[in-house]
Amino acid sequence: MRRFVLVSLVLLLGGSALGQEAFKIGGYTVEPPDNVRGLKWGCKKAKCALGEPIGPRYYVVVQLSAIPTVEERELLGQRGVVLGDYIGGKSYFASMPVAKSFRHLLKGTSVASVFQLPVEAKCNQAIVDNRVPGYAKKGGLIGVIVGYFEGLEQDWVERRLGELGIEGMHMMGASFHRFRVYLPREKVLELAGESWVQSVGLVSPPQVLFKQGF
Repeated sequence: MRRFVLVSLVLLLGGSALGQEAFKIGGYTVEPPDNVRGLKWGCKKAKCALGEPIGPRYYVVVQLSAIPTVEERELLGQRGVVLGDYIGGKSYFASMPVAKSFRHLLKGTSVASVFQLPVEAKCNQAIVDNRVPGYAKKGGLIGVIVGYFEGLEQDWVERRLGELGIEGMHMMGASFHRFRVYLPREKVLELAGESWVQSVGLVSPPQVLFKQGF
């Protein structure tokens, strides 16, 4: 009887607590917040997990309670929720429209959590641990490859970097949504905290050509 009451209470509250699932990115464990019910009701605290919107959209991670079917993807897409790359734990990079309440956007879907990745999950572990290999350093700067969300214009990215005081970036082709830049570690972590940034990795090591016999 007690178990029945407990299950009924969870379902009455929305059942979202059953959907969150911790998952790993590199060596970091991501723990998605239980915020879908709050988002549906327009709760400000729940919205805090989404980060700052860029124009009319949020750029976030969406976790579902199950891998979405083609039909669910289409339903979300019709409502303006666009699922991007899969990152593990039934979670996807995604973008969604700004709304006072997300009830209409999320109703009837298996969305279990909507949130921003922590800086530690976005960054290469060597950056987090402050153990960057020599090949990725130039003076006191760290060479990084920064990935950002699809849907953002290159001009906007360059303008935002200027606002952050970041210069010397090199776009790696607009279709790749990545750029290379050398920055102090503190600035790398600050950049990783931006809601539009997906990942921060290290530049590749230089290729060494070996001659046979040497």
